[in-house]
Amino acid sequence: METTVIVLVNLLLLYAAIGIVFACIFLWKGVGKVDGNVAGSSIWFKLLLFPGSCAFWPVLLAKWRKTS
Repeated sequence: METTVIVLVNLLLLYAAIGIVFACIFLWKGVGKVDGNVAGSSIWFKLLLFPGSCAFWPVLLAKWRKTS
């Protein structure tokens, strides 16, 4: 049981780490391609999008790849 919990926590940490890296790159380069209205928005607005981009990075990655 303990090994299962350790594996699940490590997978959650990996998911979060990938999400943080993805969100930084996505908010810097990709958000304007996915939604044209966000292009040129302030850094404060993009910081509001950061938590959601971390959590939903697989969905946003698919949308970003579809627009490229």
